[in-house]
Amino acid sequence: RIGAYDSLAVHVLPRLLDELPDGSAPLLFDVTTGRSALLLAALSRGEIDFAVAVADETSAQVEAKRVAQETLCFVHHRTESEAGARASILAGTYVGLAPRRGYPDYYREFIRAHGAPSVPFLTCDSFEVALSLAETLRVPALLPARVASRSSTLRVLSSPKDVAQASAHDIVLARRRSFRSPIFAVLQRRLSEAFAM
Repeated sequence: RIGAYDSLAVHVLPRLLDELPDGSAPLLFDVTTGRSALLLAALSRGEIDFAVAVADETSAQVEAKRVAQETLCFVHHRTESEAGARASILAGTYVGLAPRRGYPDYYREFIRAHGAPSVPFLTCDSFEVALSLAETLRVPALLPARVASRSSTLRVLSSPKDVAQASAHDIVLARRRSFRSPIFAVLQRRLSEAFAM
């Protein structure tokens, strides 16, 4: 039972599972998607066995191994000037992450450094949906750089280097400490390779 937040479940997990080595017995996977905090909580409760998530405080029952690091960025539609995009962001006219259990520190600091309101005019709990909304509505959005790089219609808004560094966060593969399986090491290696591409 493996959990992954949406952008990883859509773009990384299928390739990852397809490339797993064949064993003598078929592997059966149950995939759960959702926000990282919810996945890690489900992992602590024993509802899933692995989680690919943004690093968060983990419980004593959870072991997490870093597989990649990513940063945040603001993106805007290529038809809009950078100055226009900045004005929209300062006015709160951008797509952001729904707060739910509160924003992670790196997310909150990135918004603060840009002088943007912490509550944008449109929020959602999926970076994939935020990407689609930014492309369709032609409004700026706050996304992980990895997600933004897949769009041909959006451009990354330049940020001071220290702002990007402040938003850096780890992506981890986590498991319940009591769940022992050799597949963990395989998944960890494959995820690291997938992010390196």
